[in-house]
Amino acid sequence: MTRAPWVMAKPGTPWAKPGEVHDTSLGWRFTNPRFTAADRSVTADAGPETAKVTLSMGETAEEVAALDGITRADSDAFALRSHQRAVAAQEAGRFDREIVPVRVKDGEVTRDEGPRPGTTLEKLGTLRTIFRPDGIVTAGSSSPLSDGAAALVVASAAAVERYELTPRARIIASASAGVQPNLMGLGPAPATEKALARAGLESGDLDAVELNEAFAAQALAVIRRLKLDGEGQRRRRCHRARSSPRLLRRTGRRASRRGARAASRDRTRCRMRGAGIAQSFAAAGSSVTVVESGEQAAAAALDRVATGLKRAAERGRLGSPAEEVLGRVSVVGSVDELPPTSVLVVEAVPEDASLKTLLLAAAERVLSPATVLASNTSSPSVTDLASALSRPGRFLGMHFFNPVPASELIEIVVAPETEDETVRLALAWTHALGKKDVVVKDSPGFASSRLGVALGRRTDGHRRRHEPRLQAPHGPAAPDRPGRTRRAPRHRRAPARHTRGALRAAAAAA
Repeated sequence: MTRAPWVMAKPGTPWAKPGEVHDTSLGWRFTNPRFTAADRSVTADAGPETAKVTLSMGETAEEVAALDGITRADSDAFALRSHQRAVAAQEAGRFDREIVPVRVKDGEVTRDEGPRPGTTLEKLGTLRTIFRPDGIVTAGSSSPLSDGAAALVVASAAAVERYELTPRARIIASASAGVQPNLMGLGPAPATEKALARAGLESGDLDAVELNEAFAAQALAVIRRLKLDGEGQRRRRCHRARSSPRLLRRTGRRASRRGARAASRDRTRCRMRGAGIAQSFAAAGSSVTVVESGEQAAAAALDRVATGLKRAAERGRLGSPAEEVLGRVSVVGSVDELPPTSVLVVEAVPEDASLKTLLLAAAERVLSPATVLASNTSSPSVTDLASALSRPGRFLGMHFFNPVPASELIEIVVAPETEDETVRLALAWTHALGKKDVVVKDSPGFASSRLGVALGRRTDGHRRRHEPRLQAPHGPAAPDRPGRTRRAPRHRRAPARHTRGALRAAAAAA
């Protein structure tokens, strides 16, 4: 930013005086005359609801604060917390591994210079406002102009395999949104809502949020609009004190550092997905039995289903009363208690092939030969799982996407020995749930990025507007789509995460 050049407008006529000169580090330059004319027509007492075009960034922060009722006290308190958290993270060495020291004349720069250890509310309160006499934005609640750079590698699955890279995160959705120019700081809110909708998620599903903001007022407005401050939000990261280039890489590093925590959460995620599967089948009219060991775990399973049904009812997505649908769900303590006449059993345990094999073999011993067994697998090979069963023809993969009730797609993974009748039944159940199908052949290590392949494409072959073109995987033609095949990308098999605990399955009884 300190090396941003000055620029000069070219004169409109030969031999004329030099044109306008502007600093390119911040602010408007070479403004379109129509923009200037539009702003001249706005009265001085016009509120933030009135569109204004050529405001500076600081002035737009004042407009956002006026619109959302953010006070000077709110702004200063957020700025203080930002400085305190950034300083604490520096002292704990959390940034050390991601910063490359920069040599300068008198030594090295090894940490951000923005965070100030001695910041207090009293000091922030003495600072004058910058953009409006009656405003709230001060130097203390604004991010500094900082020099910085970051390196980030965005790679395809093929590149990850070819160069033996270790992914830290996977991009599953993106979106853009426009707002009034004078409220430009609110842009992250509608853009995030669109991206979450495309991913089938809600803000409460997020563990970490990186919000790159320039002013405390703007950050607070986005946090409140996205409801990131509620009790359900486990993590929030909004740093006004830090320079901005490293935010995306910081999120990736946090995700990488949480590998062990993610492994311990595998069980929770599978429980959430298992509850979603049970909820979806119950909402479609089936009687459902959930396997969960322990009274506490059983109660928690029913509670998750009840919570999901309540949300679905509030959004008008439930055809029957939530209590009636919940009455179709029962919980048992072991696989041996599954109804022998179940027509479908869906295994939904963590991505550990040995754990899945153990559960499926136990289920096969107590169920009717006509029962279809399905694995909600995203990395273990369906072919390998089928080889451990005595009736591999009645087994396939049914890959549900989280959150299951809201996701519109089920990936049906067919092993070489899977019978056509089993595939036909899986398709029928998929359509009975009101979801679309993608039928694919199993291939080792198919899972990790085929999720994005399936979500990025409608199963009728039409590309969604504004979504990336993704190659759908190869598989046998579905019964209602003769002749359509898809090629599977080659991926390395993701390492299985072993999690000890209860074995879970959702069984739709006849």
